[in-house]
Amino acid sequence: KIYFRADGSQHTGTASGGGSSKNVQVVQGTTRTTKSAMTAIGAEMTVSKTGTYSVYWDAFRSNTSTSYTYATQLYINGTAYGSENSTWTNHVQDNHLTNVSLTVNQKLRVYGRNSRNSSYYIYAPQLTIVEE
Repeated sequence: KIYFRADGSQHTGTASGGGSSKNVQVVQGTTRTTKSAMTAIGAEMTVSKTGTYSVYWDAFRSNTSTSYTYATQLYINGTAYGSENSTWTNHVQDNHLTNVSLTVNQKLRVYGRNSRNSSYYIYAPQLTIVEE
């Protein structure tokens, strides 16, 4: 089982699956703001075990207005990975990449932005990696 701490702190552990023990890391975002540039760090973690992973990140915005977009993107050691995920109408954004090769001590970050260039529109992502 995966347990989430109430204070949003990172959980690292194992989860049973596929007849073997899989490495799982979870961290919840703490950022409250985004701007029009992809500069706000929403969630970050350092990889604790080399392997091939599925990477999941979810984002939530505080305002349901459809007059602006908000976007997230995954970065590994400062380099954009995959593509920017933009949303007009959804209040919650779910993102997923598979077959991502990660090594110990690599830094994963989810960045975010919004088209209103306003800190009023927040997002609060959660970043999870599950060993494949």
